[in-house]
This record gives sequence, C-alpha cells and structure tokens, in this order.
Amino acid sequence: MDLALVALQKELEGEEKTAFQIKFEKRKKSVGVYALLAVFLGGLGAHKFYMGKIGIGIIYLLLCWCFVPSAIALIEALFSGGTVDSHNRKIGQEIYQEILMIRN
Repeated sequence: MDLALVALQKELEGEEKTAFQIKFEKRKKSVGVYALLAVFLGGLGAHKFYMGKIGIGIIYLLLCWCFVPSAIALIEALFSGGTVDSHNRKIGQEIYQEILMIRN
C-alpha cells in the first residue's frame, strides 16, 4: 500500500481503519490487470474503461481502426504502475474524506 495511504490510516481509529481497508480493497485497481488490458485490448480502450474513464475509452473505441490508440496503449502499459498508484491514492483520499464526514 502507498505510504500516503498508510499515513491516512494512522489518523483513523479502530473501526474506521477497518472500514477504510474494506472500502479501499473493493475499489482499488490492479496494476497487472491495467497493464494486461492496455497491451492486449488497449486499442479498444479496455484499460480506460477499467479505470472508469468512460469518455476517453469511447474515443479509443471509435478510433481503433487507425491503430493509433493501440500504439498509445502500449506506451501507457509501460507507465501503468504510476497511473494505477495515482488512481488508488485518489480513491484512498476519497474514502478518508467520507469517513471524516461520518465522524463529524
């Protein structure tokens, strides 16, 4: 887990930590799945749909005939770790804010 997420969890109390972990495990994305989707189905935008970026996924799908999305997806597969980590960090921060709102 990302160090930023570990720091957020340290600020939570017993049941809040458990709730955070459960919600995070349900919503987090896998680097491996993202990379495989980008390599094998990237030209169709599968990796974008997986990350919840429906609009850009549709653009990839509409342009799949020209193979440009496939080339871009291969490049994105190389940087999949940073992309997914950033997305997971954002999810963790959203969950943290939800828990703080419930606390107050």
